[in-house]
Amino acid sequence: MIDYQTLCQQNQQYQQRKSDYRELLATEIQLLKTELESDLGLTEKVYKVDLATDKTAPYVSITDQRSEEDWEQYPSLSFSLNLVLESEPNSYPKQTYSETLQVHFVQAERLNFSFKKTHPELKFVVNLKDDNQTKYRPIVEAYKQLLVKRLSR
Repeated sequence: MIDYQTLCQQNQQYQQRKSDYRELLATEIQLLKTELESDLGLTEKVYKVDLATDKTAPYVSITDQRSEEDWEQYPSLSFSLNLVLESEPNSYPKQTYSETLQVHFVQAERLNFSFKKTHPELKFVVNLKDDNQTKYRPIVEAYKQLLVKRLSR
């Protein structure tokens, strides 16, 4: 018979697994960001947020990261992948373009990244065992194509 202590232990293990999965997803999101920065030549580059202060920000950023959970599935994370464009380094205002993505496990070693505001929805399966450049190149290319399409309207 299952007692209360057993349920508590099971819950603790379950919560730890979910936390580990969320942490892995967050790490993979950062790797995607890093690959976009590298692809665009923006690694470690920042811009001044405004001329009146010394505050800086990266050209590529992740915002609005939030967890979405389902009882029977691995957790998933939604996030915005942002890119700041400028006509010149000291020109203001800068323009920030965002795409909303979601990432979730398909299997233990595979993730599904999907662009949430495209019709039909663009989806990419990523094998966690692949090297970072290879596994994120198709997503980076899709991101750039979506931005070019938006800027061509």
